[in-house]
Amino acid sequence: MKGEMISNISHDLRTLLTSLIGYADLLENKLHSNVEECEHYICVLRRKSNELKN
Repeated sequence: MKGEMISNISHDLRTLLTSLIGYADLLENKLHSNVEECEHYICVLRRKSNELKN
């Protein structure tokens, strides 16, 4: 039971961190192009970071 809970929490954290890293990579690659697209990635990064915090 405890092991399953830890496994689920670990999976959720890895999923969110993978998402954050992916959006950070996209933002880095698009930094000198479309400003609106970069702003979107920043919003997603902020939302995913808040999910980790809460």
